[in-house]
Formats: sequence, C-alpha cells, structure tokens
Amino acid sequence: MRKSQEHQLLEELQSRGRLSPTEEKELFIRRVGFEGELEAFQLISDYKKSEWQLLNDLTFNHDFGEIQVDLLLITQLGWWVFEVKNYDSDYEYRDGKWLVNGRPKARDDFAQLKRTMEIFKNIHRSSGSRGELVGKLLFINESDSVEIVGADSALYLKRAKLKRYLQELAEDCTIFIDDTVNIEREAQWLLSWTEKNLRLKSITDDRFESLRKGIYCYLCRSFNTEVVRFHVCCHACGSTEASEKAILRTICGYGVLFPYKNLKTSEVLSLFGGQVKYYRVNKILKKYFEVSSSKGSFINPINSFEYQFLNIKFRYIDKRNLGIKKES
Repeated sequence: MRKSQEHQLLEELQSRGRLSPTEEKELFIRRVGFEGELEAFQLISDYKKSEWQLLNDLTFNHDFGEIQVDLLLITQLGWWVFEVKNYDSDYEYRDGKWLVNGRPKARDDFAQLKRTMEIFKNIHRSSGSRGELVGKLLFINESDSVEIVGADSALYLKRAKLKRYLQELAEDCTIFIDDTVNIEREAQWLLSWTEKNLRLKSITDDRFESLRKGIYCYLCRSFNTEVVRFHVCCHACGSTEASEKAILRTICGYGVLFPYKNLKTSEVLSLFGGQVKYYRVNKILKKYFEVSSSKGSFINPINSFEYQFLNIKFRYIDKRNLGIKKES
C-alpha cells in the first residue's frame, strides 16, 4: 500500500520546514488513517480466499460525483466496499448522531458511506457485474472504543468480527457456481476507471523558496550531511547512504512537491542547495526516469523514493551509526 500524494507531500514539507498548525493536524489524521487502512488491508489479505481481489485507495470522478474508496474486495458474489476508521478515542453513535469524547462529531460516517455507495452503484452498474454491492464501515482499531446504538448492523463491522465475517463470506462463495464471473477481469476494469491523479496537491513557488534545501539524512532527517564521492555522510547520526540513492530520493521529493511539473534538471537542482553538481543530477534523471514529450524533461512519477524505487539495488549500501562526526 502507498500513502496518498498529499500524505507524502506533507511529510516532505515536514522534513524541509515547519508545517502550519492546520497541516500538522492534517498530517496526523492522514498517518492515523493510513495505519488503519494498512492494518485492515493486511488482515483482510490474511483472511480472504486466494482468488479474491483486494484493491485499495481507489478514486473515481463519475458523472454523479467524486469519491474515494479505502478498500474494495471483489468476490464471486460481488463487491464489498470497506471505509476504514481507525478510531482510538471514545466514539458513540446514538439517536442518529455521532459523539467524540461526549462532543458532537463534525462528519457523519454513515452519511459519508451512504453518499459513497450511491455514487459507486452507478460504477458497479456500468461494469456489467451481476453480483452484490455491499458497503460497510470497518472499525479497525484494537481498542474497540466505538459504541453504536440504533444503527443498522449491516452497515458496519468491527475488527473482532472481521475474520468470522470473511469466513462466512468464503463459505457462501464456495456454494456459488457461476463460470461467467471473472474476478480478475472485474478488478482490471475497476483499476482502468480509477483516476490516480485526481486529488493532487502542489506547493507555490514562494513556499518552495522557504523550504530548507539540501540532502537530508535518510535516518535522522538532519541536513548536516556531506556528499563524499559515492556516499552521503550524516554528521549528526553517523550514518552513510549511497549518494546515487540519496540524490534519487531527493529528486522524488521534488516530484511530490510539484506533481503537475515534469522533472527538469535545472529546476530539480534547486532543491539540492549546491550539494550536487548539475551533471550528476542530470545523469541520474536519464538513468531512472522516462523522457517526457516535453523537450529536456522527464516524466514525474509523483511518488516518494520508498514507493517508486524500493527494490532498486545500489552498488554501495547504506550504513548506520559509523561514528562519523564533523570536526569542529
């Protein structure tokens, strides 16, 4: 699973400067939400039948509106939409209202689910799928601090009952025989309909100027780093990183900050704060990024290094805490 582009952008901004109080709150919400979605994805993956398809973070811009789906499980019987909630405070639903620690909650989760399903049913119909379409709130936090009174039990599921629910669904699928159902084809159809770049966020040039430039340490995020031939040494924690990897990681960070821009060497270079020469950045762009139709630029993957190049093997390996300290 990948963090959303806005989540990645907020983390890059946090590494390079101070977030506003609003941004700090947004980043906290996104981190908690991502942790919940990741845990839900892993649990459902463990419990589901092997032939089922589990998709995550789907965004659609349909004629009837724009929606985002946390998790979508495709089975022989139909599609199951899970809107994941990772609540650890005291949440209560009673008399048609949500309360958080005794205070009114701004957004109604059931109303949000209803809107999502009303729009998604049109997508489901367009697919030609003859199976069911089921939507549920999935409360994934282990604390189980959510109390629900008076709501339709078919609209929500708690973590403790997830395994049994999927086991029963698997049993129902076992007795269902329909050779025309092609789960993989339905998954591919859905993925072709998603718009990955629907909710991109960018920063202004003024905001970029205020950010700290240079290569920050991959471990401690310090900017007290030095490029020494094939390594970037951190004088704060003593770790070293392959310079090619550090440069590639910084280029990806620039792409996340400016998702609507192609990658141009001269522009990307401005993020390095003079630590790296033009020819070296250009060499790595040519090696790892696809040339765009625009002259002198490369296609922006709009992904941080950890998602775009995680499996790349570099000639020089990272090393931790070598005791390297900058001389005073």
